[in-house]
Amino acid sequence: MRQTGVAVHAADGNDRGELRLAGVAGLLVGLCYPIIIALYVMAGPDMPSDGGGQAWLDYISGHTTAWWTIIGLSVLTDILWLPFAWGLYRTLRRSNQTMALVGAGLMVLFVVSELTTIWPAYSVLTNLAGAASATDDDIARAARIAAAEYGAATLSSPLLPYYAIVLPAVGKVAIGIAMLRGEPFPRALGGVAIAIGVVDAISVVGSGVWDPLGLAVIPASLLSGVWFLVIGWLFVGVSRA
Repeated sequence: MRQTGVAVHAADGNDRGELRLAGVAGLLVGLCYPIIIALYVMAGPDMPSDGGGQAWLDYISGHTTAWWTIIGLSVLTDILWLPFAWGLYRTLRRSNQTMALVGAGLMVLFVVSELTTIWPAYSVLTNLAGAASATDDDIARAARIAAAEYGAATLSSPLLPYYAIVLPAVGKVAIGIAMLRGEPFPRALGGVAIAIGVVDAISVVGSGVWDPLGLAVIPASLLSGVWFLVIGWLFVGVSRA
């Protein structure tokens, strides 16, 4: 019944191709998330909270392959968020245009912030860590550490978790509220989106009070991957109907 509602919207908007693209994007994001999380664990989840460029180079050194893979997959998933967000807006705007616009807009803003700040910083640090050599003299080593300072300062910024986690979390809550109308998606997907957003926000805000709350982002990310998969599957199914 819910899929029929989505199909009606697709037919009325003549946007089956857009929904197919959004569906494929959602499926790929959902498949990439567990891989990225596993790579984070392999590379070591205890990132330096301070210590400057040297601390970050020491942290990444020895795991550059994992980090290049993380960066590549993360940039790919960020780009895939764009057609996915557009598909959500196209299908939810008739149910709740305001929340659909806010949710999709925050998703796009999250993508822009990550692609312009976080992943360039990680790529610079990973490149510098991979270029380190035991034969480097003191001058070369000092130059590498100095070059790493900007990336380290970016990744150690207290604003970073709000760009990377809270911003898309609020977007998912807004999308979830739009989905609670029950048309064209099942209400349960709206509840899941709201739960993911709330847990993500708690993992950032709550970690300042109790450090273990920061780990809540891991199950929230896994659940988010499932959410992307389900919606992606629905989009693809509808585009073929």
